[in-house]
Amino acid sequence: MSTNFYRDSMLCELNNRTIAAKPHQKAVHVGAAYFDRLNPEAIGSHEEIPAESCREIQNITGSSPSGLYWVKNAVGGKVERISCNGGILDYCSSNACANGGTCVSGASDFSCTCPAGFEGKTCATIKNSQWQEYSTYWCTRSYRYGRQNGVTKEQCKAKCTGNCTAMEWWGTGTTPCFFCTDPSKREIFTNTNDGAYPPNVLVRP
Repeated sequence: MSTNFYRDSMLCELNNRTIAAKPHQKAVHVGAAYFDRLNPEAIGSHEEIPAESCREIQNITGSSPSGLYWVKNAVGGKVERISCNGGILDYCSSNACANGGTCVSGASDFSCTCPAGFEGKTCATIKNSQWQEYSTYWCTRSYRYGRQNGVTKEQCKAKCTGNCTAMEWWGTGTTPCFFCTDPSKREIFTNTNDGAYPPNVLVRP
């Protein structure tokens, strides 16, 4: 964006802002010369020169920016490509909330209002306290269907939507997950040599 040249040491120092953009940071140095770049890259146009905020882009350009810009998060310091709407940073532009959560963009970050059954920063965590878990039980072949392999316990729970009341999940092997039609018919699974043992009946409230 601009350069400082130090005559004594013959060194050049690259600045990520110009004096026009940050006049309050201007300092006098007798042995230095300051140069503006003739055609500088616009603030926020590249990941290496992120804006501090949408307001900074507005202050430099003299207009209200709308669109995607690279901005450095004021809280965590992470550089992200985020939407600026009329000079206001929209932290919800990346659809950060999962599982139907509603995003609310704040002054320096976003928050999610989570639907029933989910919690966490982005509503990605299932509230385990709402589930009853019966370890070493299974729904039996008569009361289960829809096997899916390679599923974690949380992923198995997440599949239980609508009229679903329970799931059957196995903790090892291919980690299969089933829909359980009647969890009251669950039984203890006694074959401890089964490759996917132990099973779990997960009952949704």
